[in-house]
This record gives sequence, structure tokens and C-alpha cells, in this order.
Amino acid sequence: VAPRPIILHDKDKIDMDTLRAVIVSRFYVMAQYAKNVTLPVFQEQLNKADVSYSRLLKQVRGALVREESRIDDAAKRSLQRALNQSETLKTVYEFRRSLQELWSRTYASHEKLLQALQEWCQQAEATRVEVLQQFAHRLRGYSLQTT
Repeated sequence: VAPRPIILHDKDKIDMDTLRAVIVSRFYVMAQYAKNVTLPVFQEQLNKADVSYSRLLKQVRGALVREESRIDDAAKRSLQRALNQSETLKTVYEFRRSLQELWSRTYASHEKLLQALQEWCQQAEATRVEVLQQFAHRLRGYSLQTT
């Protein structure tokens, strides 16, 4: 079972504790991203899609939340077609990828990783995607300790 971070609702600064909580709980973080960002945007797009786009969306639903290395080439092509038809869906997919890259990259220091997470949150909060803004704001409150 993946560790779950504590969410301190009055905390709004990303610090080393936030960074540790996000890294230690990365599987939980990604599951929350899928549940609270990707799938609501997917559902919103599906609700307003025409028949052919609706069919394409249903085909790529799993690929939207799956680790990119676990998606075959045909699914990647379909996913790209779906993303090209929705700027919002493309935005949340790209932010998911960049969040995942944070802990897969090798950083020279914890400070650089902390800065990357802070930038990710700032950029996510600057989008026009409300569920993404909310997720980034909630991420700021992640902690491993009760203080």
C-alpha cells in the first residue's frame, strides 16, 4: 500500500516536507491526479463530444492515466489524436507527464527538485483548468508530519 500524505489545509508553501511527502507518496499522488483531474476533464469532454470523438475518447480512457511506457504505439497514436481535439485534455495530460517526470529525473540537489515542484504548482495554478488548479493548491498542503 502506497503511503498517504497528511494534507494540512492551512499550509500554502511548498517546502522540503511537501517535497518529501510528494515523493514518498508518488503513487498516491498520481492516483489522486487521475481521480481528481484527468477523469473529470475526460468526462466533461465526453459529455460534449460528437459521436466520432466520443468513440475515440472511450478508446483512449485507459491510456490517459497509464504510465506512458506501458502504452503501445497504436494507443499512443489514438491518444495523440484525442489530445489534439481538446486543449483542456491535452493540458491535463501534459501536466500529468511533467509531474511524473519530477521524480524520474535525477536532480543535482533537493533544492532543484523543490524548485521544480514549486514551478509545476505555479504553472498548474496559472492554467484555466479549475480541477488542475485545485489539485496544485491541495498539493501545497502535503506533509508527512502532523504539525
